[in-house]
Amino acid sequence: MRWLVHPDPVTVLVVEDEALIRLAIVDELEIAGFDVYEADGAETAIAIIERHPKFG
Repeated sequence: MRWLVHPDPVTVLVVEDEALIRLAIVDELEIAGFDVYEADGAETAIAIIERHPKFG
C-alpha cells in the first residue's frame, strides 16, 4: 500500500494487544509521516494520554 505523506505531522496513538499487528500498523504510520505512540492495552494508553499534552 502506498501512503501520501502528510505535510504536518499528525499524532496517532495505536492501541493493540497483538505485538506483531501493532508493529505493522506503527511502521506503516511512521512511514507515512505520522507521529506515532503505541500501547499494548487500555492502561498503557491512558498513561500515555495523561503524560503527553498532544492528546489533551
